[in-house]
Amino acid sequence: MKQVVTAAESYVRQHWLVGTFQRRLMCRVTNQAASVVLAALGRSKFVCPLCDYCGPFFAYMTADSRRENAMCPGCGSLERHRLQRLVLDAIPERSRFGTFRLLHFAPEPFFTRFFRQIVREYTSADLSGHQVDYAADITSLPFQNESFDLVYASHVLEHVQEDRQALAEIRRVLGPSGIAILPVPIFPGINTVEYPEPNPYEVYHVRQPGGD
Repeated sequence: MKQVVTAAESYVRQHWLVGTFQRRLMCRVTNQAASVVLAALGRSKFVCPLCDYCGPFFAYMTADSRRENAMCPGCGSLERHRLQRLVLDAIPERSRFGTFRLLHFAPEPFFTRFFRQIVREYTSADLSGHQVDYAADITSLPFQNESFDLVYASHVLEHVQEDRQALAEIRRVLGPSGIAILPVPIFPGINTVEYPEPNPYEVYHVRQPGGD
């Protein structure tokens, strides 16, 4: 029974997060009301670099942990997304994004909106094919050589068994001066652990990337 309840709670949390990503009306209205209540209670205010929301952030809960001030009520971004946006603004190539052809794999809606505004050509792809330009396997991309100047795939490779093949494909579709931004969840102090099968306790990761 406990496993059923935990699974149900995880399902609701994930779908609420997705609803906030996609700016669904019910999620937007509820989040705004909750933000007003939290502000009235004296909760600290933060600014989201992705959507410019200013106010209290929400706690984000997984099955075994709770992270305070983790989720932006405006766009649904979590800590890693906001950090990635700040890094994107700081890298030297940022001044050339206006000339870039971008491949965004497994796109997050708030990054989709951001990228569409700043790059020359935007292309999205995902294994599922849901709400993207191409249904694609990152280990066998359906694009010609040197088709892109930037490939962005956040928290993707830890789900891919043949990650070296994925990296080879990313390199193939990048132009000579192209760059790839491929964040993964690294655990410092350990070596990478390869799982024998996708781990349901880590959102079906096939490995835990480590410091090596």
